[in-house]
Amino acid sequence: MQEVICPVEETLAIIKPDGMAHKSLVMAMIKQRGFEIIAEKRVQFSSANVAEWYHDKVGRSFYPSLEAYLTRGPCYAMLLQRVDAVKGLRRLIGPTDPEKARENAPRSVRAHIGTSIQENAIHASDSKEAVQKEKNLIF
Repeated sequence: MQEVICPVEETLAIIKPDGMAHKSLVMAMIKQRGFEIIAEKRVQFSSANVAEWYHDKVGRSFYPSLEAYLTRGPCYAMLLQRVDAVKGLRRLIGPTDPEKARENAPRSVRAHIGTSIQENAIHASDSKEAVQKEKNLIF
């Protein structure tokens, strides 16, 4: 019988300003799911950082409130690793809309502490390509 080796991969999580009051809970949930924190840092996004991060959303009607939200206070970035890290973290944080998270993923981070689609407490990279891009922007 051949052994299947699952590669460890990296992913990025960012606790957003509204989630910072719950940082200890979020980090405990992440660690309980087997993620190892390999780098972490407190970050304060500037308007330029937000424009670079959300370049595809600049000019949209909701962008000014998104920019104000992400620049209003500190965030906490973590580079994480484990097997199937990208998908695993996306499952842990839950749907973007906390209301849907409470219905469909009641144990998710956003179900516990998210308040709206915009103020949903946490970001997680959605692909391996995004991990590389986002890691370069933060670390």
